Amino acid sequence: MKVVIIGAGGQGTGLADLLVRERDVDDIVLADHDVRALDQAHGTLSSAGADIGRIACRRVDAADVDDVARLISGADVAVNAILPKFNIPIMKACVREAVHYTDLLALPDASGTPKEETYSAQLELDDAFRQAGALAIPYVGLAGGWSSLVVKRAIDGMAKNSRHAGLEEALQRAVARAAAERSADATEIAVGVFADAGNAKAMAAKLAWLGRPAMSDVAVGGRT
Repeated sequence: MKVVIIGAGGQGTGLADLLVRERDVDDIVLADHDVRALDQAHGTLSSAGADIGRIACRRVDAADVDDVARLISGADVAVNAILPKFNIPIMKACVREAVHYTDLLALPDASGTPKEETYSAQLELDDAFRQAGALAIPYVGLAGGWSSLVVKRAIDGMAKNSRHAGLEEALQRAVARAAAERSADATEIAVGVFADAGNAKAMAAKLAWLGRPAMSDVAVGGRT
């Protein structure tokens, strides 16, 4: 599988690092308009131990449908890891090249919000994607999609480290319990691991502005 990630910021670079470790992903193209961002991403990925030989860095104008189409030609999936204003141009390029699409953010219809940045504008391309035989999944999101990938990678890694004996199973139980307690429409389950109860309480205090922070104990290695 070949994946094109448009956006070499923190999210795009992090996604490249995660995806290059997947067996089903053969090649990744990380693209951005800013050459300096691409250079920084290359250095970050190299330092993280990513297989740089499978990650190509390319420059692209995400607002230019033709430029994006040339970039993603032959790819299986295109990921928009930049601003919502580029959702529609990238989606149109995906329709042209019959490439699957996903992004991290779209906005609801609201006064002052440009039409092209909204969910409704994306939904208007539904027929075009169907005719092209491509799938579009808008708004995977930083919280929800992204955090789920990070948590999964952390849990998988813990299974290989005896220092974390019991923690992998505890995290899996916590996620399963949280999923069972929420509705089927829940989009995010956050799992925090703290050194002690004091740290957990401090984090709860910081999250109090959300109006609904919840803490739950997870037994790890015989301790809570």
